[in-house]
Amino acid sequence: MDNRNTIQGDRQRELFEALRDAQTLITLRLRGATERFERLTLITGVRQDKQTPELLVDSPRGFEHASAALAPWKIIFTFRGTDQLEYTFETRGGRIEGKDLVLPFPEVVERLQRRRHFRVDAPPGTRLTFTRKAQPHSMEVINVSLGGALGVIIRGNKTTDGSPGFRMNQRLSRITLTCPNSDQAPDTITIPKAVVRRVERDQASQRHRYGIEFDGTTPDQLRKLTEFIYRIQRELLRRR
Repeated sequence: MDNRNTIQGDRQRELFEALRDAQTLITLRLRGATERFERLTLITGVRQDKQTPELLVDSPRGFEHASAALAPWKIIFTFRGTDQLEYTFETRGGRIEGKDLVLPFPEVVERLQRRRHFRVDAPPGTRLTFTRKAQPHSMEVINVSLGGALGVIIRGNKTTDGSPGFRMNQRLSRITLTCPNSDQAPDTITIPKAVVRRVERDQASQRHRYGIEFDGTTPDQLRKLTEFIYRIQRELLRRR
């Protein structure tokens, strides 16, 4: 079981104001929606309404439609704090005012005492190249985190539905992560080693997907990965 700390009262207000000022990205998940609804968003304000504190959150695209048949709203939020730990809280009820969701403060904010790697969908064209048994390989990246990536193998210019023979716990080396960047040259990050931690076959596409865990990353490489992930998140928000 996770060891959790709880944040309540005035400490919640201080936390939310800090998240607003830092423009920290938070994940919003709507409970009870017919289809899974999960989006990145931002806290835009904190205010008092008749002695009741309220949290203002930028309304994600599609929220009004997804929540139309739900009353009261039940929303779960998660975010990563400056201590690199994950935080979560749930709100009940609320309303839409202009571009904002106006939500009551949660009963508590929980701080999870374990580190997690936030995973983000990779932009089209993101590639992972590596060496296995002295042979070069290339992977189309589906999503990526500080701890690793999920992707499908590319042969030529196409992804393949056949298995290249990778096995669980197989080690990879000379890894390069490359991602297109509309603002400048492509982002390129080198990673010393990795290991295959998951092999699965996607039932919809019938392609093999591989979960790769990074190993031996230096502080500088982790910094570059963090900047890369935050850039992707910012671009997702701009496209909303």
